[in-house]
Amino acid sequence: AIEHYLIMRLFRAGGSAYPVTIRYPNPLMAQHQITMQLDLCENNHQWHFRLRQRYELPWMRVVATGMAEAGAFVDVGANVGVFALTIAQAYPEARVVAVEPLRSTYEALRRNVALNGLSNVTTIQAAVTAVEELVPFYVNPIHDGGGSLLEPAEYRTGDVRLPVEAYRRRHPDFVPRMEVPAIRLNELIQQPSVIKVDVEGAELDVLESGASALAQGLVHLAVVEVRRETIEAVVGFLDSVGFDCYGQGQQIPLQETRAYASCFEVAPYPSLLCRWRG
Repeated sequence: AIEHYLIMRLFRAGGSAYPVTIRYPNPLMAQHQITMQLDLCENNHQWHFRLRQRYELPWMRVVATGMAEAGAFVDVGANVGVFALTIAQAYPEARVVAVEPLRSTYEALRRNVALNGLSNVTTIQAAVTAVEELVPFYVNPIHDGGGSLLEPAEYRTGDVRLPVEAYRRRHPDFVPRMEVPAIRLNELIQQPSVIKVDVEGAELDVLESGASALAQGLVHLAVVEVRRETIEAVVGFLDSVGFDCYGQGQQIPLQETRAYASCFEVAPYPSLLCRWRG
């Protein structure tokens, strides 16, 4: 992550954007090609550019295992659409809902959906939360396309940590927050679905806004990225609405083992596999 952050700064020294268009085989259906427009001035785009069909491949495959019994995939924190494009192309009969709050990232998401001619994708520019009005969204300037409903004490990307106040003093033109529309997860889950949640620390808010749909068993499988400060609350909430949660490679539910620390040996921001018990 430090490497990508430094490369981002190098590209930005030469201009405000470095656009590229890439094509690569769909990792779930290699006979099809995914086309994406990326900006190498943005460090999260560099991950997609370098890894392409290997990006988050184990979790792509996990999502795919749930699509056999689901009619929809709901991608909360869709960013530029890597998961949404892959699933929509591999499962053309499924409904894909891609939600992204940050305007610039949302526009990139829409472009990528259009580039791939995917008529089964609905894009929504909103934050998923229980609040039914405009909500403040805090932009992460060192993890492009990133941000959270939670006000940060530091900006983070991988191992890079920068104090908020120090960054803002050095960048007086930076706009740290914006108002974005809000929508509940309950409104997005209209049929048996698989969901992916990647919202940089606001995952409990997202899940609680879908409590009714989750408790009804409309979601059989969820992939939820967590932080050290959220993992226990996320596992506890999902347990209360009928889910078992597993860290990558684990066979016993986390609510039984309480082995939260082991999840962070795999990745600084690990994802959990959450399965409906019903």
